[in-house]
Amino acid sequence: MVEPVGPHKEAQALIEQIRLLGRATTQEQDWVGFKKAREVFVDAARTCLKDSLGG
Repeated sequence: MVEPVGPHKEAQALIEQIRLLGRATTQEQDWVGFKKAREVFVDAARTCLKDSLGG
């Protein structure tokens, strides 16, 4: 089993947003929520990578 490391919480939230987009009709799709989750994940991943590289 692989332990969740890095921005695991943020990645899970982004995956959930992608799932919701796939299940929703065109009118129900929440692109604002998806873009926000993606932004939060990218920022967390950037910070995690920066920290792991010692920078």
